[in-house]
Amino acid sequence: MREATVAVLGDGKLASAIAWELGRGPHQPSRVHLLSVRHGVLDAQVAQALAASSGAEAPAPVVVVAVPKAQGGAALERQNATAQLVGEGIGRVLKHSRDAVMVVATSPVGAMCEVARRVGAPPAQVLGVAGGVATASLRRLIAQEVQVPLEDVAALVVGGGGGGLIPLRHCAAVAGVPARRLLPKGRLDELVHQALAQERSMERWEERDGEPATLAAATAELVNAVVADSHRILPCAAYLTGEFGLEAVWAGVPCLVGARGVCGVFRVPLTSRELHRLFRSAKRVQQRLAQLPWAVGSA
Repeated sequence: MREATVAVLGDGKLASAIAWELGRGPHQPSRVHLLSVRHGVLDAQVAQALAASSGAEAPAPVVVVAVPKAQGGAALERQNATAQLVGEGIGRVLKHSRDAVMVVATSPVGAMCEVARRVGAPPAQVLGVAGGVATASLRRLIAQEVQVPLEDVAALVVGGGGGGLIPLRHCAAVAGVPARRLLPKGRLDELVHQALAQERSMERWEERDGEPATLAAATAELVNAVVADSHRILPCAAYLTGEFGLEAVWAGVPCLVGARGVCGVFRVPLTSRELHRLFRSAKRVQQRLAQLPWAVGSA
């Protein structure tokens, strides 16, 4: 079977950082195509990038949405201008490949995932980068604190994507041992605070003219899971249809990620407080969706 085609839709720091991360990953594609949106997304550009993914034996292409936020105007105007550009780009991709898996890194992630759905992308083929930065940061911090290899540490942060982040402290473990048992009292809470701050900082990296390295790494992790069809359990924004009691909304939850996108939602047990916070996070995302113009991405 031929290798999956990966195309990065966007310009600037984030698109370049994602392409660099993909080029050094364990499942690196032979070529990563950069699709500029600076002067609009051209049909010919998309067709050329996705040409290798045509044919019965070819795996579905992976398209990373890394469109920079629109500048100028009020916050709602910027969001809707960005949504229009994202919708146009995804719409052109779908003309050439209905099977494309979309990994959305443009914020607000939940709103941009909804744009992909509205222009025709099947929801299961759309994943948003949400919770991945905080999860990776928490794993790294615990590994450093306990002085063990990173691969021996498990952690999970859900929510995000435009809503609040929810750390699942009971999921933090080292070689199966709850992290709370291995750390001094209160230390896990301190590490959680640092990890959440890392993701919140990444959500505003453009406003601060920062570097999106950790966001690019979290995006590449999702892309690599799709390319390798690994069925890894990773946090991402997914379209829920009853899972965790949430219906028709994008929320950051643990998902089984494979070649077709979201292969399933991993229903990790949540405390009543965690579930309440997940509902609040989803409600914030829903409020953003209500502000989107219904017709987006018309080419």
